[in-house]
Amino acid sequence: MMCRFRQCAGLPALLFSLAVLCAAAPAWAQATGSSSLGQAQSAQFVGSDVCRACHGAVAAAWEATGMGKVFLKAPRNDLEARGCEACHGPGSEHVQGAGDTTRIFRFGKASPASVAEKNERCLQFHENGARHAWVGSAHESRNIACVDCHTLMQQVSPERQLAKPTVAEVCYQCHLQRRAQAQLSSHM
Repeated sequence: MMCRFRQCAGLPALLFSLAVLCAAAPAWAQATGSSSLGQAQSAQFVGSDVCRACHGAVAAAWEATGMGKVFLKAPRNDLEARGCEACHGPGSEHVQGAGDTTRIFRFGKASPASVAEKNERCLQFHENGARHAWVGSAHESRNIACVDCHTLMQQVSPERQLAKPTVAEVCYQCHLQRRAQAQLSSHM
């Protein structure tokens, strides 16, 4: 069926609106607490002090990191001001469930979240150019999670919140051939 101009004149506006809604969906889901990973839409934000009551040692380690300091002492937006719940989502269901880990967003290897869901949580904080060309990169296309290379819960490296003390140690986790090449003696 051929589309007549008058009938399709609103199509570009409709497509643009749909694109905007799709782009806003992750932030909306975060703000409302909806999630495919066990967080009910009715979940409420409880605040970092409630998190700290049960997770004191973890909270103290995170508060000493660059990101923890920004989120808790100088948040740049409303999302960062949520502290722990900026990444983990609303905590009321987790608290009411006596710490039930299925009722809060988790990032570890045992998390039911997909790599894309984990990365979406991380990348929402890097929308102003700090994504380092992530979209379409070799790492994204190979389903690498941000948390495979970075850790936010404790200070391990002097910069970039790396999961290992140096860039080389992080990269060599996957790039075994590069590690071997770097370890070759120059006397050979």
